[in-house]
Amino acid sequence: MWAQRHFGAVQLGDVRRTRRVYRLAAGWARQPG
Repeated sequence: MWAQRHFGAVQLGDVRRTRRVYRLAAGWARQPG
């Protein structure tokens, strides 16, 4: 997944927050506008 490659090193202290970053980044990649 693109988001995990780019944001995989993110350490937010909570697995749920890290997953949320992946979902947000993936959404931005699908619809950049």
